[in-house]
Amino acid sequence: MTIDFTRFEWKVAPDGSFSREAAAGELMEIIWRGLDLGDYVLIFTAELSFSNALPLPELLKCMRDAWMALRFDVPTIAAHTVYDNDGNIHIVYKPVGSANEAKAWASSTVRLQEDFADVEDFRHSLSCKPIRDDNGDQTFLYVLPHQASNKTCSILLHTSHITFDTKGLQAVFTQFMKKLVTFMSTPPREPGQELDWGTEARNLLPSPYGILCSEEIREGPVYDGTFMSVITDLVESKKREHGFKPRISGRFPLETKRATATLTEAESQRLFGAIEPSSRPVLIRISGHAAVTLVCAEDNPVPEDKRETAVFAYSQMMDTRPRLRQPYNERDQYPGFCLGVSPLLIPASVVYDPAVNDTKGRLLRVAHATKDEYLRQKAYKSLLAISPASTEVMINAFRQNTPTSFVAVPWYSGDGRGELYLDPTYPDSNGSTLVEITSFVTSVNKFDPGPFFRVWSWRDRLTISADYNPRSMPQDIVEGFVKRWVELVSLLIHDHTAGEDP
Repeated sequence: MTIDFTRFEWKVAPDGSFSREAAAGELMEIIWRGLDLGDYVLIFTAELSFSNALPLPELLKCMRDAWMALRFDVPTIAAHTVYDNDGNIHIVYKPVGSANEAKAWASSTVRLQEDFADVEDFRHSLSCKPIRDDNGDQTFLYVLPHQASNKTCSILLHTSHITFDTKGLQAVFTQFMKKLVTFMSTPPREPGQELDWGTEARNLLPSPYGILCSEEIREGPVYDGTFMSVITDLVESKKREHGFKPRISGRFPLETKRATATLTEAESQRLFGAIEPSSRPVLIRISGHAAVTLVCAEDNPVPEDKRETAVFAYSQMMDTRPRLRQPYNERDQYPGFCLGVSPLLIPASVVYDPAVNDTKGRLLRVAHATKDEYLRQKAYKSLLAISPASTEVMINAFRQNTPTSFVAVPWYSGDGRGELYLDPTYPDSNGSTLVEITSFVTSVNKFDPGPFFRVWSWRDRLTISADYNPRSMPQDIVEGFVKRWVELVSLLIHDHTAGEDP
């Protein structure tokens, strides 16, 4: 099944706005809407530390000025999404008419939040609410000042998952922070006047499918083979998937809490100490994935009569920016949505191999099987190119047979080193650090019972986290999953045989 990629190019409407049809993972909100669950959102939070105290009004002004300047470079932070009569999604951007209009938009979308002392409590409150304003805005930056110090604050970036994925949002935040320090370190000026507003649409990112690199095959036998392999695995995974033990039946509104464990620097160093730095991201990613599988298997053992057929199935997401042509494949040059997805299947027979009796041995078996699946996904020569077609098949199947219940399958993202897309420190023009990011968190909102596990490192500290809907999976249960996950990762991470860069 081939797709006309020109469908996803930006087109100019009679009113001067720019619009393009959403594709692939950008369409996943159709499932949320189809279940009457509202918006599919992404939330990024960061703790900032400033070298010098800045009065709150001045800090807020600098952030609005930086946000306004960022819109010129990354217009999709001001994009809207529109559903047509057939239920398809279009991403729409209307150019700004003047600097004053841009300033009013920045004042509206950069918001001071003083009602919550804890950014995690605020994140939870947002997860229960629709994201879009009445005017269609769907990306917002919240500033949470700290009462104890005017040299620190929390930032929360709340956006639609249609326009950004995790890495894209981190790239957006890095660009924002670079602009912020320029406004903090230069004499006060009226922002945006030097920008040619109305022309910023030229900076709209093209869809990934119009800028594929030459190695990404767009048609022919290789494309067809990739498509058929992914669709076959998708069908098989739905027939054979095994998940966590169901706790609460029914379908529940969106709400997301987070269970987490952040290791101290000393604990992280004990885990990393014997590992070459270049191997750490891969080892962490595969080890974390294998541990999730075993946590699920321990929580809900597969019946013996199904161990030859059941699978632990994941929607395996790959950051496919390296499959774009230059310059979009460079570090922060595609702050949008660019994921390739294919099923990752771990046979239950691997977990319950009778020849392996100890926990670490089982983990190693699962880790090797997981590594093989990562290598299989990497070998697809058309993984990104088939994404619009494979997603359309999935969306059409959903529309024809909307599920009434969901298996509590685990979700996993090995986010790796945060420094891949985020800078830890931001200097002024003299090289002196003005702001640093001391920690960050990325989360998605959840409706289904299966927790979404993440593992990442930041400044040599490892964080393990699980987003979950407490209405469908109780808090104490998920906290137990995370605790067990830490124990299992600690067992496995010292064993180098689990990690070979896929």
